[in-house]
Amino acid sequence: MLRGLHDLKLIANLEPDGFAVQSFAKYLGKNVSVNGRLSSESDPAVLHVRSIKALSGACTPPETRDTGSASLGKSDLKTITGCIDEQPGPKYLLIGPEKKEVRAQLEPVGFPVQNLARFLGHSVSIHGELFSEQNPPLMRIKEFGDVKELSDHCAPQ
Repeated sequence: MLRGLHDLKLIANLEPDGFAVQSFAKYLGKNVSVNGRLSSESDPAVLHVRSIKALSGACTPPETRDTGSASLGKSDLKTITGCIDEQPGPKYLLIGPEKKEVRAQLEPVGFPVQNLARFLGHSVSIHGELFSEQNPPLMRIKEFGDVKELSDHCAPQ
């Protein structure tokens, strides 16, 4: 997904046009310039990327003076459980029992997003920074070790 540089607001989901989706991994968390075709039929919009170029610097949210939390809203360190699911993008979600509700959209910041693929369809416990004011809530995961497998299948909890 492509987020704004300063506020990290979601701009568009990215889909590759003519290259493998894994190519996006090397740009994770970096300031980039993208060329492509924007399709606004969905919300959020989808950007069909033809080319991507790294610019200087990393994308980091500005800090607020009073709380030190990111501009995405108030965050709390939480551990939540559920099942890992994937949506086009790839975009990984933590879902609740019987895949009824989205508990959090997952955003790894300390490892490649593709590492979550090994947990698809598995029940997990994840420790991270939860931005509950987002819809669905956003969970930033700092280390791959913060994702613990509870079971190799999803079952009602």
